[in-house]
Amino acid sequence: MVLFLTGVVMPLVFVLGIIMEWFVGTDAIVIGITAGFMFVLIAAIFTLSYIATYYELNEQGLISRNTFFVKKTVPYDKIVSIKESVNIINRPKTWTAPLSVRGIRVDYITEDGRQSWFFIAPQNRQEFIKLLQNRISEKI
Repeated sequence: MVLFLTGVVMPLVFVLGIIMEWFVGTDAIVIGITAGFMFVLIAAIFTLSYIATYYELNEQGLISRNTFFVKKTVPYDKIVSIKESVNIINRPKTWTAPLSVRGIRVDYITEDGRQSWFFIAPQNRQEFIKLLQNRISEKI
């Protein structure tokens, strides 16, 4: 949605502004450069976020790295349930930002004993669920 707004709507407003003479001379150049810079910056952030996101199953547990700053490991014995899910709007306090609305919901027990969940979107959901279930059953 953000890329759509910056990549499609902003240039249309810019062109409309030039046609309607809202922006003239140097104003049009400054606004055009600013809009182009904003689009490139936002596209770069989304692209780098996509590249930096990964999910890994190792000896410690399920590792989810999301964007550049957030990496979380959930031990297999703390995972309560896993199921395919659709997540249109990510909840505000979650530490994940999935790359797709179709993915896997992972319910788990936090360190303080509360139940929580997060959403991941691996490319092959069914295969990932099978691998995760195998790891969980090995640890039980």
